Amino acid sequence: MSPRPCRSAASTAQAKARVAALTDAEVAHVAHTLDTAPAGASDILGTIVFIFVLLLITDILGFTKIFPFTRSIR
Repeated sequence: MSPRPCRSAASTAQAKARVAALTDAEVAHVAHTLDTAPAGASDILGTIVFIFVLLLITDILGFTKIFPFTRSIR
């Protein structure tokens, strides 16, 4: 499988030069950040709030009737 061409602002050579210029402390910091960063959709509370707000808006707009405490604008 051949690599796809990169369309970023830095060329491959520039990126390699930047990585080579990192100090040991900077490499350790980047490694720690990548190891401790949450993956994908790990924020379950944010997902639940998003779904609630989405359903609330569709209820208010009259597309759904899920919540009994809302009145449709239609």
